[in-house]
This record gives sequence, structure tokens and C-alpha cells, in this order.
Amino acid sequence: MLTNATAARLIDWKDEPLLRQRATQMLHAADGETSTVVLSSGREVTVSCEPVDDGDGSVVAVLRLTPGTSGAQGGAPDQSHRPTFGWSSLTDTERAVMELVTDGLTNQEAAERLFLSRHTVGFHLRSIFRKVGVNSRVDLTRMVTARASSGLEPAVAT
Repeated sequence: MLTNATAARLIDWKDEPLLRQRATQMLHAADGETSTVVLSSGREVTVSCEPVDDGDGSVVAVLRLTPGTSGAQGGAPDQSHRPTFGWSSLTDTERAVMELVTDGLTNQEAAERLFLSRHTVGFHLRSIFRKVGVNSRVDLTRMVTARASSGLEPAVAT
């Protein structure tokens, strides 16, 4: 299963069987059908499915996940009131990069998972450092771990 940065924040590996099953059901149903699923995180998303044909039939399905009621019209989060600094200032892509980096992945490994260049991952990482006030990956990992163990809202998953 391949995901973009936003989907990488929404789904977990435990969600893959559910999403594959839903895709199979939706591919055999009427066109334009959507479905609501609850992911392993407890977050509700609306799923739409678009088949990709190779001439002999569907070989791939593109699933579009739209977060439940959180977000502006059309499922896109409202970015107009995002703070400049702090945890809440991080974009979806920055949070995805932060999650992978604090899990120990290199910039290149994170880039491959997010379908970005390693330079773009580095750019996002420098932005994260600036926004949360750290100077290194180690400091970032310590801060994320401390936030999680102190019971504060999860730094990378909402």
C-alpha cells in the first residue's frame, strides 16, 4: 500500500486489511460509492475508490480518505489560523516527517516512504526544528518521547 504524507498520518499498518477489503467491495459496487470506516486510531474517515485499469480490468485502486468532521469543507484542514511556532504550527507533511525521523529513519528512508526527495525531507526537518525549538534529531526525539510519556496530546498523531 502506497500513501501520500497526509494518508501516512491517518492510517497505520493495522488499517491495511480493512482498507483492502473496503476497496474490493467498492470496486464491485456502483460507481461513485463512498464508505465510512473507523481506523485503528479511532478516527473516522470517508473512503472513495477509483479503479485504475490496464485495459484488461482493474489492477489498482486509488483510495481517497477524507477525515470525518474535523476540517474545512471538502476535507481539507483549515490552515488560515495555524500558529507560527509550536506543535500546533506543524503541517501534515511536517508531522509525517517528524514521525518517521523520530522512529529512527534517515532522510532518504523517510523520503522513500513519503514519495519526496531527501532534500525536501531535510527542508521539512529544518522547519520542524525551528518551529519546536530544537537543534537536532536527537533533541526532537527526546521532546516527542517526553510529550508522549507526560500524557500531553500526541505530538505526531491527532
